[in-house]
Amino acid sequence: MILITRLKEDNTTIKKKLDAFKIKSSAEPLYKIEYLSKKINHEDEKTFIVASKQAVKVIHSNVKKGNLKKSIFLVIGKQSSLQLKKLGLKVKIVAQNSHELIKIIKKNKLYEKGKFEYLCANAFNKDFFSRLCDINKSTKKNVLYNLVPNQKFSEKTLKLLRQQNITIVLFFSKFSCNTFFQLCRSHKLNRKNLNGIQYITLSKEIADLQCLKAYKVSWANRPNLASMLQKVASIY
Repeated sequence: MILITRLKEDNTTIKKKLDAFKIKSSAEPLYKIEYLSKKINHEDEKTFIVASKQAVKVIHSNVKKGNLKKSIFLVIGKQSSLQLKKLGLKVKIVAQNSHELIKIIKKNKLYEKGKFEYLCANAFNKDFFSRLCDINKSTKKNVLYNLVPNQKFSEKTLKLLRQQNITIVLFFSKFSCNTFFQLCRSHKLNRKNLNGIQYITLSKEIADLQCLKAYKVSWANRPNLASMLQKVASIY
């Protein structure tokens, strides 16, 4: 049995794909999204950095109010870039991950003019933000939404973990990974319950988290769902 740990709507999509391969799975969203009443406004010489589809949702509601069709966007993730383009926004760069985006910014010297505004959650990529600040001192972050971790597992998931019926757990972010092990501790699940699980992460960066050091971990060759599912199929 595979445990999927994304948000409810994403879990449903992934479960359908796994069903097509006749792979059994169970879904457990580990956190909720709490959107804030924040504005995103266009300014001359300002470039927006977008790294999540939740940020795209907030941008959608701000397109007309913030005059954003004059703005430039640097985006992590193909799907997010496509959604922004559908809104008629100017996507200058699309990168697979934060490391690639930093390389492209440096290569094209995009840091020399204006300032960056990183559109993010309360739990954001601090290393990425720090590197943005290093190459552009005017960089600032705009927290658009909060990630609120769950306080407990569902009864179904807790039972599956205690009975050691989960063989693979999928992690798509550092936040979900850390939240999972925090919940394991709060439920007093021990190593015996967790040792037999293969943990698959979206990237090596997630796989390198301290909470995963003692366990069997592998990661997708590319940071996208298709590559993640290929990894699952090769292991399951």
